[in-house]
Amino acid sequence: MPNDRSEPIAFEVTTRPAAEAADGGARRGERPKRGERPWLVHMVLPAAAIYPQNVSGSVATDEMGTAIMVVNRYGDPLARKLEKVTVRLDEEKLRAAPASKLAVDEPIDLPTGEDYLYVAVWDLRTGRMGAVEVTANVPKASRKSQ
Repeated sequence: MPNDRSEPIAFEVTTRPAAEAADGGARRGERPKRGERPWLVHMVLPAAAIYPQNVSGSVATDEMGTAIMVVNRYGDPLARKLEKVTVRLDEEKLRAAPASKLAVDEPIDLPTGEDYLYVAVWDLRTGRMGAVEVTANVPKASRKSQ
């Protein structure tokens, strides 16, 4: 396993209302608090950045950490979420297509208005990490959806 701690994991982040997600938004039956909207943070990571720790046949698994911290324009904390995600990789497919990408979706309730998200991922085994900052403009809920 190479020592890549000095190289960050470069990844992409997009955000969208959870209702636009393919699964209809994954809040697992919970309703957002007043003044918040269900939102989805979509992360796309290079599969080659993952160093699997358990290999069974051609399928390898690794554990990644994800963190989302949300602040307003004054830097006041509004929300946060930490998750441990198990990633499964087919090593034969990865060898055939080394530029493959992994997608990770994290639902989070965001306050309405302009929110600033600091999104981080890290490999729990190697300690390698990366971070991205994005802005989400969360509209107020319409009367019909409240």
